[in-house]
Amino acid sequence: MEVVGPRENRWEEAHFALGLAEESSNSTVGAILKATPSEDDFKEYITEFQKNPYLKGVMGRLNDLDVFISDLVTDNRKWLGKKGLVFELLINGSFAYRKENYKAIFCTDSGGGGVSQNPIQIQ
Repeated sequence: MEVVGPRENRWEEAHFALGLAEESSNSTVGAILKATPSEDDFKEYITEFQKNPYLKGVMGRLNDLDVFISDLVTDNRKWLGKKGLVFELLINGSFAYRKENYKAIFCTDSGGGGVSQNPIQIQ
């Protein structure tokens, strides 16, 4: 289950989704939380939930390549990988189809718990 909602509701929705996964009476087996790795409280938000075995990762949106490859966002994505959590990237359609954005560098964990030392270049 992906938790996507307004920022002010994220904590409540995350607790709700993770709570559903804990119940054996339904088919929810885990949660991907919506979070913004460019925000200063990103690690604080994820840390609140990271010990929950039903947390599987984080979903974020790419609207600005410069923000995505910034030191803060890169550090936060690597931090997720070290915690064994995946990062799902949503690319805004209007961003993806602008020619100047065709080349991007991604260096994120693919779910294996380690951080890639060899970024993949998409051209």
